Formats: sequence, structure tokens, C-alpha cells
Amino acid sequence: MVLILLKVIYMYYFCSIIKYNFQTNNMNKLMSSFFILFITISVYGQELQGCYINNNDSLSFTNNKVVFSLSDFGALSTRIVGEGTYKYNDKFLLINTKEYSGNKSTYKMHESSKNEEQAITVFSLDGYPFKGVLIEFLSASNKVLGQSLTDDNGKATHPSNDKIKKIRVTSMGYDGIDFENKRGNDFSIVLAKNTVIENQTVVLELTNSESEDEEALSVRLLSDNFDEDKNLDKALNKLQKRADKSNMLSKKLTKEYISEFYNN
Repeated sequence: MVLILLKVIYMYYFCSIIKYNFQTNNMNKLMSSFFILFITISVYGQELQGCYINNNDSLSFTNNKVVFSLSDFGALSTRIVGEGTYKYNDKFLLINTKEYSGNKSTYKMHESSKNEEQAITVFSLDGYPFKGVLIEFLSASNKVLGQSLTDDNGKATHPSNDKIKKIRVTSMGYDGIDFENKRGNDFSIVLAKNTVIENQTVVLELTNSESEDEEALSVRLLSDNFDEDKNLDKALNKLQKRADKSNMLSKKLTKEYISEFYNN
């Protein structure tokens, strides 16, 4: 409803400008007005509702909320997932992520049987030991004091140290987790697939990619941790230029329609 109202206001405003320029025979301004009107309609003319999909990538819009699962925009094969509210700024979609309701990594703390060392055991969501996971032991200033990889049993140990204030657990393609360390305790971690984005601003560049037989969006990830500053437009354009310079490609996500057959 808000987008429709904005469209009406913009249409009325720009039609007034076009009428004035036509009456004053100012062709340069007239052409500029037509161009701005076209861009405005492209941005506000489409209410984002429903689900846009490309294989395992998706953007699902409901009212002013969006759930996303996106991958392979960079050199490394990673996937980010999250959900939150969103807003438009020109062709940029800013998603203010909230707590994720899907699978994410968790940890449990339990009393250690050995005072001289700590044990970290990592499991997959299926409950299997997770080999090759990087465990980092951090100081209060996030300085790495030690690191280790989990063995065949998903276990890594490290000598107890009062300077270790945090523990970080990471593996490529999985949701990394940091947590506070308490000496005299061991930890069990369950790693979930994908990188969960929470309490950060994700920026997507969206452009229409429609044809006669489908409704689609071209999507490009510009940032998964955007820091909004006072000059928002400048910061967004800087992100776009950086993506252009790195030849980052966009993805075409096609709107999925649910047949009435399944609703009956």
C-alpha cells in the first residue's frame, strides 16, 4: 500500500514538471523529466511479494519482511542466510536482519574432568563428530593465543589459561560461533550449515529482469555487514562501484507461483 501511494505521488509530481517544461518549450529538462519518471516507476512500480528462486538461492517477501538464502557471489562458495525487515533506497534493498529462526550453531558448557586442559568437541546437526574444524582461543582483545583442529572424534584440546576469554569455532560453509570461555569447563558445539546473518544490514542491488513469460529480479550482493552513515547514497554508490570493479556478477531469481491446484 505504501509503495502504491509513493507511486501516485511521484506520478503526480513528475507529470506536473513535464507539463510545465512542455509549456515553456524546455526540451532538455523535458527529456530529463521523462528519464527520472521512468526510473521512479521501475523502482516503486513493483511491490515485492512472494518468493524469487534460482536453484537453492531464494528471496521470500511477505509484507515488509524478507527471508533470504544466497550463495556464490564471491570467489569462495559460501551461503548466507537470514531474515528481517527491509527498505528501498533507489535500486538498493537494505535488509535489517533480526534473530534467525532457522538452524544456527549452538554450544553447551559442562564441567571439565581435567583442570590442566580444556576440551572442545564439535558435532554436525546430524550428531556426527566433525573433523577438521578450526578452534581458536582468544584474549579479551581478540588476540589469538592458540589454535587447534578437531580430530576424527571431533575433539580438540588446549591447556587451560586464564588469559583465554573467548573461543571461536569456524569451518568453511558453516555458521561460525564465538562464545565466552570459563576456565574449568569443556564445551560441546553443534555447527549448522551456512553463515547466519543476524543484527547486521545486508545490501542487495536489485533490478527488474522481466520477460513476457516470467517475473524476475537480478540480484547482486553488495554487503552482508553494511554500516549506514550520514551520507547513505554516497556509501551505497561506493559499494556498487566496488562490486563493478571486482566484476561481481548478479543472479537472476524468478518469481515462483503456487498453483491454485495446491490451494484447494
